[in-house]
This record gives sequence, C-alpha cells and structure tokens, in this order.
Amino acid sequence: MFSAESHSLFSRLSGDEILHGKRNSRHVDRLKPLIRQCRNTLTDLVEPLLTYRSMTVDSVTHDTVVLNGGIVLKSEKLALVFASCPTLIFFAATIGLNIGRAVEDLSAEGEYRRAYVLDTLGSEAIELVVDEFQIRMNKRYRSAGTATFRFSPGYCDWPLEEQRTLFNIIDTERINLSLLDSCIMHPRKSISGVFGIHSPVISGSKRPVNPCRTCTIKNCPGRRVTN
Repeated sequence: MFSAESHSLFSRLSGDEILHGKRNSRHVDRLKPLIRQCRNTLTDLVEPLLTYRSMTVDSVTHDTVVLNGGIVLKSEKLALVFASCPTLIFFAATIGLNIGRAVEDLSAEGEYRRAYVLDTLGSEAIELVVDEFQIRMNKRYRSAGTATFRFSPGYCDWPLEEQRTLFNIIDTERINLSLLDSCIMHPRKSISGVFGIHSPVISGSKRPVNPCRTCTIKNCPGRRVTN
C-alpha cells in the first residue's frame, strides 16, 4: 500500500483551475488568499492512501486485453495501448472522507465560495497522489520500459461498469474504498485505473502509443495531445 507525504506533496497545489478564465484582477486577488487558506485546511484534513497490484498480460486482440488468470478488459483503446505492455499496474487511491464532509459543512453555512475552492483543490489533490505514484512506478520499472498513459473506467471507450472488474483485482478494503451500485466510488475524492509498462522490445518504439492522436473526438476534455 502506497502512502503520500501530505505536507510536501500538497504544497504543490496551485489552484490554477480555480483561477482559469478569471480576467478580473480584483477577483483574482481576492481568490488567491482563499486558495492558500483552503490549501492549508486541506493538508490537515486529507488522508491519502493508495493500493495497487501488478498483473501480467496474457494476450491482446483488437478490442480486448486478457490478463494472466483469464480476466478480460474490453476496450479498443486499452488494447491499442497495452499491446506493447507485458505488465499492467492496477491502482485505486483516495484522500478520505474529511474533505467531502468539510465541503458539505461549508455549503450548509453558506460559505459557497470557500466550499467550491476546497472541493476543487480536493480534486487536484487526488490527481497529485496518483501522479506521484505513477512517477514512482516509472522509476521502479525503468529497466523494463516506460509507463503509458493511465486509464480509468468510464473514460475513452472503457465502460464505467468495468469498475467492478478493477475492484475485484485490487484489495480496496485496505484503503476503506468502496463501490456503490452505480459504480461510483466512495469516498468521492478517489481515483482508480490502470497503466501499462511499455516495452520497446515488443513494440520497436521507445514511446508508448498515444490513443488521442487517432481519436476522432477533438473536443474531448481529457484529450492528451497539443496539436
């Protein structure tokens, strides 16, 4: 189980998403101190935890990835990216319930702006936890290859219902993470997903495949290409 060092990790929280598109300088000046305050609040409240499991890929077709043991992932995008990956890393991460409770309390008290800032920083914080984990895994597997993009159920063409498959692979009880009937995770500030360890030997290319380059959905908010 992976655990992040809260104070050093969350000092990187920028709040850029909150300030994005704000052209009024007075509005920005009012928000910046609030972002700093909420960042300090968040650091005291978060309980970042992550659990993971590595699995061997048995075979890949044009739209399925079959893992050792017979588990099947159904997705053309995953099959495209993981065709060059002998190993997949499945993970689930959370920052706990405290942030959600604090946001609800602030909203009940009419502190809507503070609630929004804290909630947005919470979303940024869980992304940071997973980013840090992937960086560490990339270093660990450096001799074998490079980490691919990560994918979560409900994104690209990987159905949200595949969340159940992912939860069967990972021991999420270790981090007090559960799955609702709707396949939404609880606590809400959580991320689950998978990435592969791309092998240049298998693919003949140093870089993993970027499925966004061939995707026809140009206005996708998760698009990971700049051109």
